[in-house]
Amino acid sequence: MASFADTSPGGRLTFLSGIIDGLGGGATEDLTQAEEYRRIASVGIVFMLVQLQSLFVLPITSVVGSGLIAKDVRSNALEVYLTKPMTRADYVVGKLAVIACFVFLATFAPVTAVWGIAASLLEGFAGATWDFVPRVLLACGLVSLVNGCVILGLSSLARSGRYATVIWFALCFFSFGTAQTLVAVTGNPVFSLVSYRDGFAQLVSRLMEVDGLPEILIARDVPFVATVLVLAGYVLLSLAIMRRTIEAVAAR
Repeated sequence: MASFADTSPGGRLTFLSGIIDGLGGGATEDLTQAEEYRRIASVGIVFMLVQLQSLFVLPITSVVGSGLIAKDVRSNALEVYLTKPMTRADYVVGKLAVIACFVFLATFAPVTAVWGIAASLLEGFAGATWDFVPRVLLACGLVSLVNGCVILGLSSLARSGRYATVIWFALCFFSFGTAQTLVAVTGNPVFSLVSYRDGFAQLVSRLMEVDGLPEILIARDVPFVATVLVLAGYVLLSLAIMRRTIEAVAAR
C-alpha cells in the first residue's frame, strides 16, 4: 500500500492519487504525470477552499466584521467620519479592506503553503500546476470580497454586532439546509445556490476547472452564470444596505 513516506518514483504520486479518488475526484486512467498532478492539485485546492470557508472563514468574518459599522453607528462615530475629508466610498472600502485582509490570509496562505510543499516534494509538480497559483489568488480575492460585503451589509442593517453575528450564521447554515431540501424536492441542482456555501463551491470549482467532486461537497450541473448572478446579487444588495445606512446617518 502506497504512503507519502514512500520516496520511490511514483510512490507519492500513487498515494496522493488514492486520496483524491477517495474524495470523488474523477479517477481517470492513462493520464500523463503532468495531467495527474493537475487533477490532484485542482481537486485538492477546491476541497481545501470549501472546507476553509466552512470552518474558518465564517467565524473569522463574523468576529472581525460584525461590529465594524454597527459600532460606528451606535457610538455616532460614523457621523464624525463623514464630517472629515473622507468620502462614503473611502469609508466602505476601508472597512472592507480590514475584513478582506483576514479572510484572504485564512484562505490563500494555507492553500499556497500546501502547494509549495507539494512542489518541493514532487518533481515536476510546480511546472505542471504553476497556473493554479493566480487562480487561487483570484478565488480567494472573490471570496474575501463577497464575504466582506455581506458581513458589512449585515452590520449596518442590524446596528448591533451580536445581531449581525446571529443573522450571519443563520444565513450560512439555514440556507444550506433549505438548499438541500429544495434540491431533494425539485430535483433541480440550481436550487443548491440558495446555500451561501455552495455558491462559493461552484465558483471555486469552475476557476480550478474541476468536475466530478462528490455531490455532498458540491452540486453538479449548475450553470456558471447562475452562480455569478447569485454572488453578485449578495454584493449589490449588501452595498445597497450600507448606502442606505450611511445616507441615513449623513442626513441627521
